[in-house]
Amino acid sequence: MRRTGAQADGRTVVLGVLGIALLCACAPVRLSAQLVDTVPKRTSFIIRYGKWAGLAASIGLGLKARDRNMLAESAYDQLNDRCFDTPESCITGPNGRYLDRTSETLYGRTVAYDKQASQFLIAAEVTFVASVALFVYDLTDRQDRPPNIPFAPSVEYTPRGTNVGMRFAF
Repeated sequence: MRRTGAQADGRTVVLGVLGIALLCACAPVRLSAQLVDTVPKRTSFIIRYGKWAGLAASIGLGLKARDRNMLAESAYDQLNDRCFDTPESCITGPNGRYLDRTSETLYGRTVAYDKQASQFLIAAEVTFVASVALFVYDLTDRQDRPPNIPFAPSVEYTPRGTNVGMRFAF
C-alpha cells in the first residue's frame, strides 16, 4: 500500500526537518572560490551618497519650482480677474507699466514668481544630470565583478579573417 504525504511516518518528517536545518546552517558559508573571485568595491563617499543626495535635491528643487509656478499663476489669475472686473485698472502708461498700483504689484509678483520658478527648474535639471552622471559612473566603475570563469571567449582579427574561439578552464 502506498502512502500519501499526509500519511508519512515520523521518520520522513524528521529527515525533512533535519535536511532543511542543515541547508540553513550551510547557507552563510562561502566557498573558497567565491572568496578568491570577489574583489571588494571601493567607492568614494561622494559617489556612494552624492548620487542619492543629488536625486533628492533635484526632486526637492522640482517641487519648489512647481510651487513658485503655482504662485505665479495665482497672481496672474488675480490680475486677469481684476482686468475683467474693472477694465480701467489695467490701463498701461507710455512706459508699459500699469497706472493702477495694485495691478502693477500683481504683475510684478507674476514676473518675480515666474523667474524664480524657472531658476528652480534649471537648478533641478542640473542636479538631476549630475545625479545621473554619478549613477552611471558608479555602474561602469564596478570592481567587484568576478572574472569570466570558466568561460573565456577569444576573438582574434587577422588579415585573412576573424577567428572566434572559446576556452574552458577546469
